[in-house]
Amino acid sequence: MIVKSSRFFVFLSFLLLVNLVVSTLVMAEPDEPTAPSTWDGTITISSDNGARLPSIAAAPNGKDVIVAYVSQRSADEDNTDPYYHDSSNNGATFPGNPAPINTNNSTEAIDVAIAYDATNKPHALWIEQQSNNDRQLRYANRDNWPSSSTLLSSVTSPGVIFTPRIAASGTNTLNIVWAESSSGIITDIYHARSTNGGST
Repeated sequence: MIVKSSRFFVFLSFLLLVNLVVSTLVMAEPDEPTAPSTWDGTITISSDNGARLPSIAAAPNGKDVIVAYVSQRSADEDNTDPYYHDSSNNGATFPGNPAPINTNNSTEAIDVAIAYDATNKPHALWIEQQSNNDRQLRYANRDNWPSSSTLLSSVTSPGVIFTPRIAASGTNTLNIVWAESSSGIITDIYHARSTNGGST
């Protein structure tokens, strides 16, 4: 009887050990993927008091790359403007300093999007928040940076506008989308199109 009990406990211990090994193998986490060795080293392309919400686009010419972002212009987090920094060697370097897409001391830039058209001209779409919390959707192409812009949509507080996106198709066609709500609660997605390069 003692021999049988011993064999039973040995067998039971063996089963528990097998179960533990199998469970460990099943629950083991896969190895972390390694970054491709072909990625170049990281470089800093902003030189501001703070920078956030980058958007990037590559031109059809295969050499121009532009990054647009929200630039914090002082220690005040609400003092922001849309800025850009561009490269003419396919992103290998970003020489010089970032420059403004638009400047307005009385507004806060919330988000910005960027795109090139077929003629390699960049177009920007961004959101500004006024001092009374009203929001505006604004557009400008590089010919008008940083002095002027076109108002495309606006809402009064508590309304909101956010997530602007822009895409170019053909020489003069631009498509934009954004989220908007006049109540600030339920948003809809809106689309607008220009067939004359953003002039109207």
